[in-house]
Amino acid sequence: MPNFRYTARNSDGKNITGSVSAPNKREALSVLANQSTYPLRIEEVKTRGGDRRRKRVRPVAAAEVMKQMADLLNNGVAMLPSIEIIVDQCSQGALRDAMVDLRDRIADGEAIDASFAAQPNVFDELTISIVRAGAEGAFLEDSLQRAAKFIDRQSEMQGRLLGAMIYPIILMVMGLAAMVGMLLFLVPKFQTMFDRLIDSGGALPFPTVVTLSVSNMLFDHWWKILIALFVGVIWGRTLLRTRRVRKHVDWFKLKIPVVGNILLLSSIAKFTRVLGTLLANGVPMLRSLEISSASTGNLILAEAIREAADSVASGETLAQPLADAGLIPKPIMAMIVVAEESNNLENVLVNISENLDAQLNRKIDIAVRLVEPLMLVLIGINLSFIILGLLLPVFRLQEQMG
Repeated sequence: MPNFRYTARNSDGKNITGSVSAPNKREALSVLANQSTYPLRIEEVKTRGGDRRRKRVRPVAAAEVMKQMADLLNNGVAMLPSIEIIVDQCSQGALRDAMVDLRDRIADGEAIDASFAAQPNVFDELTISIVRAGAEGAFLEDSLQRAAKFIDRQSEMQGRLLGAMIYPIILMVMGLAAMVGMLLFLVPKFQTMFDRLIDSGGALPFPTVVTLSVSNMLFDHWWKILIALFVGVIWGRTLLRTRRVRKHVDWFKLKIPVVGNILLLSSIAKFTRVLGTLLANGVPMLRSLEISSASTGNLILAEAIREAADSVASGETLAQPLADAGLIPKPIMAMIVVAEESNNLENVLVNISENLDAQLNRKIDIAVRLVEPLMLVLIGINLSFIILGLLLPVFRLQEQMG
């Protein structure tokens, strides 16, 4: 149960301080009133790491909540009764806890955007900025609908990408499992034959030497390899948390043939969709650029956007510094230039993101079609090499016996 620190005036007219436990601020005020004290100040005591312990709610679930809230508000239901209805529909879990906290905060008189911001496990920074603009501009219902639509589009795009990669990943896992299985369980069964060939004065063929060496290494040091992989993963994740390493990795990603172009277009699509959505919902340009730069997923492009924001703050246009970065393709830059001149930037940016989504779908389909046969060929070559390493000694023994 939350704790609230308070400063109050008692019946003797003296100021007292203390803390009280209550489900929400309203209940805490009621407890103090029953103690014949007049609250002067009361605030919730934040426990260290409290937000990190709250389970993250799936974006799709958050979008559904926002759509329900928007529908209720559009049909004349007030904010608090709308949230009450949503709370009644939510099953026990992180989402219900967040909605209960949201209801209590609004009931206590806290601003709507601040109440949303207090639920970081449900609503991201983009959603909070859109809600803040909607609350200030008296179009909260439309803002909630647009934020929900944006989340649905993002989730749909991520689902398509994941769905396209499932089959290649399965191929890779099955291929690696087949090779490791052969090296660990099949190759050792031929050791007697290899020894006979060496004892008879013959030499093992090169594929056999390589296959046997790898098999022996896996068989004798498998636990060391697992430990090395585990340590490598932990070390790699730790390094990726540093900005310098992430920047080098993001730069390398953009240089990968075929894949680099897909990743760049994906980052640009996220940037234009987020920026267009924020501007369409009345969020100021500089704040929109700050949020959209963090949504790209690529530090190289994010830095270019932040530099563009500095230029905009100095009174320049957005297009020129973005063009100078050399990351965004010229046709897209041309549309941004025209959109700025015609004061239609938010609509053009959303259209650009939709066009990029269509391009990405085609490029991903083509890339997956190329990856599947390429992986089959690579797996086939590796398996053939192992089989060749096992069969060549058999042929040499047959020649010696003949």
